[in-house]
Amino acid sequence: MSTSNTTLTVGSTEAIAGDIIYVPVSISDNTGIAGFDLKLNYDSTYLTPLSIERGDVLADGDFSTNLD
Repeated sequence: MSTSNTTLTVGSTEAIAGDIIYVPVSISDNTGIAGFDLKLNYDSTYLTPLSIERGDVLADGDFSTNLD
């Protein structure tokens, strides 16, 4: 049996009101993920999500969001 050291990292950034920012979410030491759900919590007083973009890890898989 192998031990997995898979790590999910959410980047940080700084901005001023009105800026559009990108917050990267990355997976390292991935030995093969069959599927996952990701829920990001944020304070809607300060942040309005505009879009979610698929990265390289999800290039060939199913991808859906529930961004309203």
